[in-house]
Amino acid sequence: MADKKKLPYENWSLYSNITEIPDTHNCVYMSEALGYQWMVTSCSEKMNFVCFTAG
Repeated sequence: MADKKKLPYENWSLYSNITEIPDTHNCVYMSEALGYQWMVTSCSEKMNFVCFTAG
């Protein structure tokens, strides 16, 4: 979002367990199959992205 407003979307999947997948502290995706809920994923998994901000 160009206006830099926060996007408060917090629909985390109950199936998402950050402690079980290595290297997932900063990497998530939105699962269409689970009703657009957030899921953790490996940071080495290549996916499309909405935006990226360094730092």
